[in-house]
Amino acid sequence: MQETISVKGAKEHNLRNIDVEIPRNQFVVITGVSGSGKSSLAFDTVYAEGQRRFLESLSAYSRKFVTQLKKPHVDFVTGLSPVISIEQKTTVANPRSTVGTMTDISDYLRMLFATVGVAHCPYCQREVPTRSPHQMLERMLSLPEGAEVEIRAPVFKYYGEDWAYLLDDVRTKGYRHVVIDGRHQDISTEFTLDEENDYQIEAVVDRFVVRHDRTNRMDKQILAALDFGLLIGEGFLSFHIVAQGEKAVSTETFYRDFACPDHGTVMGEVEPHYYSFNLPSASSSCPTCLGLGNYRQVHPNLLVPDKSRSIRDGAFLEAALRYDKNSWDGRMLYSLAQHYNFSLDTPFAELPDAVVNMLLYGAKGQKIKIVIPPDATQGHRHAGSEVGFGGVIPRIERHYRQYRKGGTFNHWMEEYLKKVMVEYTCPDCGGKRLKRQRFLVTIGGRTIHDFGELPFEELIEALKTVPVPPRKAAAGQQVVAELVRRLDLLLHIGLYYLTLNRPSSTLSGGESQRIRLSTQIGSGLMGMLYVLDEPSIGLHPKDNIRMIETLKHLRDLGNSVVVVEHDEETIRAADYIIEMGPGPGVHGGEVVVQGCLDEIMRNPASLTGQYMGGIQEIPLPANRRPPNGKNLVIRGAAENNLRNVDVTIPLGLFTCITGVSGSGKSTLIHEILYKKLYSIFHDSRILSGKHQTIEGVEHVSDIIHIDQSPIGRTSRSNPVTYIGVYDSIRKLFAATPEAQERGFTASRFSFNVKGGR
Repeated sequence: MQETISVKGAKEHNLRNIDVEIPRNQFVVITGVSGSGKSSLAFDTVYAEGQRRFLESLSAYSRKFVTQLKKPHVDFVTGLSPVISIEQKTTVANPRSTVGTMTDISDYLRMLFATVGVAHCPYCQREVPTRSPHQMLERMLSLPEGAEVEIRAPVFKYYGEDWAYLLDDVRTKGYRHVVIDGRHQDISTEFTLDEENDYQIEAVVDRFVVRHDRTNRMDKQILAALDFGLLIGEGFLSFHIVAQGEKAVSTETFYRDFACPDHGTVMGEVEPHYYSFNLPSASSSCPTCLGLGNYRQVHPNLLVPDKSRSIRDGAFLEAALRYDKNSWDGRMLYSLAQHYNFSLDTPFAELPDAVVNMLLYGAKGQKIKIVIPPDATQGHRHAGSEVGFGGVIPRIERHYRQYRKGGTFNHWMEEYLKKVMVEYTCPDCGGKRLKRQRFLVTIGGRTIHDFGELPFEELIEALKTVPVPPRKAAAGQQVVAELVRRLDLLLHIGLYYLTLNRPSSTLSGGESQRIRLSTQIGSGLMGMLYVLDEPSIGLHPKDNIRMIETLKHLRDLGNSVVVVEHDEETIRAADYIIEMGPGPGVHGGEVVVQGCLDEIMRNPASLTGQYMGGIQEIPLPANRRPPNGKNLVIRGAAENNLRNVDVTIPLGLFTCITGVSGSGKSTLIHEILYKKLYSIFHDSRILSGKHQTIEGVEHVSDIIHIDQSPIGRTSRSNPVTYIGVYDSIRKLFAATPEAQERGFTASRFSFNVKGGR
């Protein structure tokens, strides 16, 4: 087998026809300055060629369903294995995606609840266990010696049937005796029942006398009777017991499914899909939020963006409520003004609170007499009719519910709803995504949502102490073992602070990448080529060691690991290092040096080696910039794991917020500070994280958020168009004498409009 991945004549992007030998089954780091060609070599050449060759091995029909990669600009690549790329992706479009669904751990947790979950009655909260035929047998044989037991199963008449049909059905199933309203009846003889009466009928399945010197034959006979009884009784049967020497009859009822004997509530058999919130149409997700955990409600301030305007002048958002003398809304507004004695020309801010409340929430059942505006030219046929007014907010929310029920929003409706509605935690499920009935099943006193809220370290300890009944030990312990194994992988990769319920959209690029990395390790594949993009990004040095150990473990499984990386610890831990450079862009694209760490540090051409050897270093400023005396003060920050903290951030300085992974950095800065200031300066619909107040906002004029999200989503976007320079370039070309002579405008030099492209 070839011991290296041989790349010959790589010319992709800024690569300068380079030849590279990448060792197989080793931990290889490709480093270099930004723009030197690291990703061009690792992803756009090695990965792209490996993926392209794999797709070529598929049939033409299969290739239709897979995105085709273009052939990289390279002479040839040999020694390739099946290749998997793990990049940094921060954007997860699906709002239903969580850490649990990304890792498939939620599937195993749902299976665990379906296997060993304990149900509780919704009325008395009492545990309602299921009873298998074997448990019913043990209960029967625990009765006193000589006790007589009659097994009965209820039979039910369905709509359209008569009693004669029901009894005939019982006969065909082989039963001769029934109990009708407490009286035994032999149905082999002819008798009739009044069809107008309602009877309680039970089939007598069998009779037994308890013998403690049991035999296998007796056990099989009783189990067969119990199985038939549960079948005819649809999961329900009863024991009618007469102790030896007594006449009194005692009754015990048994349910095959979860059921409360006191309240008669039957919950049915628990299945894994009962705990899935990814199927809005299923019986498991919350009917209010459809499994999203949040719900949109109209915010009154968004309906009236400018309260200095009057209703006639367009105080309301036009799509919500607009005065037009000839429209129904116009006639209703004029009629309301006459009924409640207010003017449509009064600024909205000066209207009485009672009038504002009526306009927003409705007339509370009052009938409004329609009065036609004097200047109206149509609609007079409605004059004098009396109608109700439901209010602007209930009308919008009714439309929202109708569109949600349909499952799709047209573009106009979606944009309109975004303008007037704000997302809140679902009032029905409290953000838990499932129906409230699903939380009646617990394990060790915890619901499935409680397990999903535990950090991984605590979750592993909780799973290790899960009570597994002996009769379910084989299945239950196997599921617990798989859960612990998968969580251990996430623990060792430094994600111990995450929870299963955390939305995927809140993860950083590094966190998403490490989750996908743990999934690959869990698969146990061998002989693969893994290409990773800066897995150390966002990691505290304390957690970086775990990530490096994980990459080495992936290598030790028999895989080749190629990592694009700048982190010093990762470079030092690598088996082989390839440095690209010497500079960025057109000044890079070459292999400066390659080899082990000692070779890199001894080579004077290696910029990486010079910094790692201490020959060069980043100079620290001799004097720090003094603060300007202005501060942003966050008080009472309590979102996620923040414990009611107060933080002072000086303005006019370069301030760094640091800490171990999961310590609350992003929660403090993004969820609280950024969202609060953004809601003040740009969009009042944005809700910030829990805090008391932010002081010093008057010292800030705007806020800009820069994260790892891609800057452009259209193929026409490039750096020049993104920063706006291309507009000036087009104007410059349009101002040339030749362009003016031909009548060309700036649009003639645009590739986004007809005539230019």
